[in-house]
Amino acid sequence: MFKKILVAALVLAAVLTIDQGQSQARTEVSAGAAVPYWPSFGYDRQNTSRSPHPGPQSGVIAWTYPAVKGRVINNQPTVDSNGTVYFGTWGSYVEGTGNRARGMLYAINPDGSEKWVYDPGPQEGYYLGTIETSPAIGPDGTIYIGRGDGILRAVNSDGSEKWAFETYADTYGRAQIFTSPAIAEDGTIYFGTGVYKVLGVTLGTNVFYALNPDGTLKWAYPADAATGGTLSQQIFMNPAIGPDGTVYFSAGFTTYALNPDGTERWHKTSIRNMWSTAVGADGTVYVQAMYKAGGTGAIYALNPEDGSRKWMFSVPEPTVSKVVIAADTLSGTGGTLYFGSGTHETTDEPQNVGKLYAIVDCGQDCVQEKWTEPVDFGLSAGPSALDATGTIYVALRGDLDATPPVPGRVVTLRDLGERAEILWSVEANGEIWLGQPVIGPNRTLYFADAVCMDYSTCDEETDVPSLYVVGPSECVGDANGNSVGDVVDIQATAAQPGCLVYLPQTVSHWRQPWSASTSMPTTPMPPSRPPAGPGGNNAPHAGDAVSAVKP
Repeated sequence: MFKKILVAALVLAAVLTIDQGQSQARTEVSAGAAVPYWPSFGYDRQNTSRSPHPGPQSGVIAWTYPAVKGRVINNQPTVDSNGTVYFGTWGSYVEGTGNRARGMLYAINPDGSEKWVYDPGPQEGYYLGTIETSPAIGPDGTIYIGRGDGILRAVNSDGSEKWAFETYADTYGRAQIFTSPAIAEDGTIYFGTGVYKVLGVTLGTNVFYALNPDGTLKWAYPADAATGGTLSQQIFMNPAIGPDGTVYFSAGFTTYALNPDGTERWHKTSIRNMWSTAVGADGTVYVQAMYKAGGTGAIYALNPEDGSRKWMFSVPEPTVSKVVIAADTLSGTGGTLYFGSGTHETTDEPQNVGKLYAIVDCGQDCVQEKWTEPVDFGLSAGPSALDATGTIYVALRGDLDATPPVPGRVVTLRDLGERAEILWSVEANGEIWLGQPVIGPNRTLYFADAVCMDYSTCDEETDVPSLYVVGPSECVGDANGNSVGDVVDIQATAAQPGCLVYLPQTVSHWRQPWSASTSMPTTPMPPSRPPAGPGGNNAPHAGDAVSAVKP
């Protein structure tokens, strides 16, 4: 069936606008590259957590996917170019010879149905079968995932195994993979391991790895890792890659910078535990640093050349989250960083103390507090995403052991300059640990929860973690828009009354209710910026994707 949307060509040119990030993504797709909506932990190689796509405008849950026998979802989901969502689980706890966990990788279709589940099988040990890391999506659609058994696996888009890389083991076994893979521009896959202790015995070594896309070892750090060489501390958090290809990661109290060939560029040690890293457009390295037993948390900014301190911003709370880097910082002009703080893991007091911070990187020895927003409804797991409209998505962990229980929730805010404005929030059933929000297609948002973190007390039938999607659900199938003068013909394979039809270039600027049986003229909203594109012409062209979504 065909629907005609009658629009004056001049008006189309004025209203079919798009933010710069989305425009770049569309260009890459048209050139044949499939660009994921959220390819890895922290969105990109630099862990900026800033998406070029807009998120939902209200906190309406479209659907949930219960990961039965998943036990816990403790990693940030990722979303490929088709809208398929990937996440890993801790998996079932199977009693027998040893304690066996069965962490699996899930692929969920955009409509919430299960696409496939990749099951590497159970492993001996308590944590050795769990998945703690976010999947990473490679340029060719391959999904990379690490597990507690010390094996990094590559999985094809159909759920079949492509290859498996076994990390170095000592006499007792391999260390765990805690870090989500980071994929360099040339396809190199970076990740680290952390030793695991069971019954007083240490398994594995603390090593940072670089793999080729075919799963062969490129190099390992330290250089003597093959003969038992190990770093003194575990590698818990995810690496980041700088604009020049330098890779950064932290282990214990130390942050490392390695060249692409595996040689050390520098390392810096702090009195605080150094965790996740993120890199600005100018190469500044931002490090999450915190105390587990008192003291003050901090964000460090390090100069990329030698690791010298650019500045340090300390907070009264002992723990801080990773940073989210705003658009003004990405432009290279210095700008705003967002992060959260809290008191978890340091006190037995009610876990409801935390803040959201906005600070400004104003240069060498210069950092300014922009505003703080108290968090009074559960532990702050920190901001995890910033969308194309500037909306900040914050995961609040919650505390199910509190009286009354406090479930996790996602809160959205807008930066007004001198303060933050809360827009809306949505509540989960369980706590939100590392299953923090990410931006998907068509103004959707995905996050995951954990209902029970203690294997000894969990009920597999009732304590089921879920993947949540917030935002509109599609109600029109495949469609194509074709420009014929001042008329756009939309051909859809299915339609339902009460839908909104829009072109991708106008997601936030042009929406018009329509039905399955009528053609109606559009009433465009005022543009928020001048038209882009060759000659300022943003009119749709043949092959432009057209979607319809429920209000």
